[in-house]
Amino acid sequence: MADNEMKISREQARMFAYAIYRDIAAYVESHQEEYRKFIETKEAVFDGKDTATHRPQSGKPKADRK
Repeated sequence: MADNEMKISREQARMFAYAIYRDIAAYVESHQEEYRKFIETKEAVFDGKDTATHRPQSGKPKADRK
């Protein structure tokens, strides 16, 4: 393993992810007005479309979708 690589257990990864989520949730809670404006801007820009490219829309490969 290279010096810049690190392995963590599934439980450590879960704890790390939860800590990040908790921090973001606390920030959003304390900045509701800014968060509301962010959501409104995002909705206006993307017009309600799901822009996530990491989630397939169906079980079919992208080339086969219609």
